[in-house]
Amino acid sequence: MNQILRNSGDRAVVFVSHHPFTSGGAHGGPVPIWRGFGILWLLRQTGSLVQDLNSAPYKELQDGLEKLFKEIRRPLIYVGGHDHSLQVIEQDDPARPQWTLVAGSGSKRTDVGNALGMRYGTDMPGFMRLDFRRDGGVDLHVFAAPWEYSRCGDDPGEDMDTCMREGPGKYEEVYASRLREPHDTTPHPDTIPGK
Repeated sequence: MNQILRNSGDRAVVFVSHHPFTSGGAHGGPVPIWRGFGILWLLRQTGSLVQDLNSAPYKELQDGLEKLFKEIRRPLIYVGGHDHSLQVIEQDDPARPQWTLVAGSGSKRTDVGNALGMRYGTDMPGFMRLDFRRDGGVDLHVFAAPWEYSRCGDDPGEDMDTCMREGPGKYEEVYASRLREPHDTTPHPDTIPGK
């Protein structure tokens, strides 16, 4: 990762992992005490659940990444899932990615709380699309649909064929943002045909 960051030039660096860098969801955000009758809340607050972002192994990894990002350069985007939601988080800290995207709501959903820098968050099923433009700009588009279209055939008596036919048309853009402004209209040598 050190070498990737050092050799990335002015390109938009995107890290992708199972766990997000930060999250307002159940694995990274504040958990109400009423959840899990207090036991789950206590386990999460103490970092005892290894799958949560405040666990000791994850904190060690995050501390190492923050040191690397601060010393060399931070990535533009860090993408993860793990929390079953859609989240867009922006952070103004040289030791953290500028944008953290959480896209994990394809199979099930979990609540989304607040996280520092949260620009958008929902538990709706959906996906995200990143557009990397020739002028260096990067745009984000978040698409979501009503929950019933994510699991066709789960409800008794549901017409699965109709659900499958209608489902794709139910996904709509619910959030969009420019993650990086255009910086130069001169094409990168790697993008010029024949070079």
